[in-house]
Amino acid sequence: MGKVVLQSLIAIDPMTKNNGPIEIFESSPKYDIFLDKMTPEEKLETLKQFGEPRSLILNPGDLLLMGPYLIHQSGANDSNQSRILFINGFAFPGANKEKYPGNGSAEKIELVSKK
Repeated sequence: MGKVVLQSLIAIDPMTKNNGPIEIFESSPKYDIFLDKMTPEEKLETLKQFGEPRSLILNPGDLLLMGPYLIHQSGANDSNQSRILFINGFAFPGANKEKYPGNGSAEKIELVSKK
């Protein structure tokens, strides 16, 4: 079985062009790029090769599934409207080599009871 990594985002609030939408780089590479380990200058130079990001407009309840190599970012929220998302990640044990900085990360969840 291959190593699977999947991230899911469910919109709780509407995500519009004005309230900081998720932006994706459609020509993302098929390999790891650790932007968080780059200086801001290195990051800008690296992102240039993937073109302009595309803003995703989501309605409450819309689901976005992302693979491990999709480069994405959030735009600035220039409105008075909140933009709340429920974000969850799933990984086959050993698939993710980096520690995710979020709270409650890297918790193993049993999907099938071992009775």
